[in-house]
Amino acid sequence: MPELKLKPYQSTAVEFLCSILAKTGHVALSAPIGSGKTVIIYEAVHRLLSMCAIGSALILAPRNVILSVYPDEARKWPRYHWLFPHVIHGQGRRVDNRALVSVINYDNIPWLAHEFGWGPRKIGQPLPWDLVVMDESHCVKDPTTQRFKLLRGMIHTAKYRVAMTGTILGNSLLDLWAQYYLLDRGELLLRSFDAFKMSFFTPIKVETAQGKESAFRKWVPRAGAMRHILNRVAPVTHTIPESEVGRPEIDREILWVDLPERAKEIMGEMERECFLTLDGKSIEAWNAITLVAKLRQIAAGFAYHAPVPGAKTMLTGAKAGWTVIHREKMDMAKKVVEGTTEAIMIVANFDAEFEQLKDMFPGLVIIKGNMTPSVVRRNIDLWNSCEVRLLAVHPKSAGTGLNLQHGGSRQLWIGPDWSFLSRDQTEGRIRRLGQGKSVTV
Repeated sequence: MPELKLKPYQSTAVEFLCSILAKTGHVALSAPIGSGKTVIIYEAVHRLLSMCAIGSALILAPRNVILSVYPDEARKWPRYHWLFPHVIHGQGRRVDNRALVSVINYDNIPWLAHEFGWGPRKIGQPLPWDLVVMDESHCVKDPTTQRFKLLRGMIHTAKYRVAMTGTILGNSLLDLWAQYYLLDRGELLLRSFDAFKMSFFTPIKVETAQGKESAFRKWVPRAGAMRHILNRVAPVTHTIPESEVGRPEIDREILWVDLPERAKEIMGEMERECFLTLDGKSIEAWNAITLVAKLRQIAAGFAYHAPVPGAKTMLTGAKAGWTVIHREKMDMAKKVVEGTTEAIMIVANFDAEFEQLKDMFPGLVIIKGNMTPSVVRRNIDLWNSCEVRLLAVHPKSAGTGLNLQHGGSRQLWIGPDWSFLSRDQTEGRIRRLGQGKSVTV
């Protein structure tokens, strides 16, 4: 068994967490992706339990993190064997009041609320845990979601609350409000999301693609807003500097792909008309969001269309089929894979891309949505043990929390992702502690 030795920045983070929790009852940790947040959590829980400050802890985290990362870390380090987590997941999920540490997926928050009688306008029983940790707290950054509305009441029945993430700012300063509200009920960043927006942002109306003014308002930070907001949360927030972590360097390379003229014409028509017909199949964009998705699909080399008899279906079994428009990006992916003997993690966003990748690379293993935990676990192990050279992942399924640094150091994106949070988290699967090589994306 390896011997655990905390890095200096991890020890500092644990000291901050324990001391601030004793004073305020809540704390936030912003740590670079891949800096070992799981060990920081385990060490803090270990100390709080040893001091009898808490009797038990609940950790909220993404699905694959609770199923693999927390159990794996507890097995790996003898110091944390006694903290092996009770996983609340699946059909037989239940709360075990004897467990010192329990872990649950964010998607199971509605189930947890039902178990303890909580609702959007209903107060239920206190949670049985003294400490609630929100690992990857950006998963509750949207105050309009059901998970936030249910969690906002019941989380404050716990004596202590911790928020931890590698991307606390996410895509916008707006993402901070919900995460801190769940810690302190608005003491630092005001009691309501509207009050927060009106205090630090200016609303502007956005023009549509046709030049018409939209009712949608974009909130733009006022001058000095970031400084004022960060100063407000500083007393309960610890940020680990990137320079202290020592993650491997990252080399980003852009591979330009020239689209065929037909693809350019199709994309232009779709952008102008929001509708086109391909091989007798209708492809329509109902609004700006679906239009962007359709344009991304066309750039990737295909487009989803309405169901037709005999249409090729997606991997998930969805009813929509898809039509191939070009293969330029897939040909480039094949060229990259065949041009090296190193392992490569391929990042794809659409099921049609995964299916084409499987056709090109028979030995490919995949981590994406709608896969059973056992299959995900097997594919993680195959990759990390270097038994396979190619792993295809979806940013939503493998982009947060997973340790995939042992299988390779190269990442190939079939198409860019508009979300900084998604891109940063996915790159962090291989650019993290334990990666012995420089990372190429």
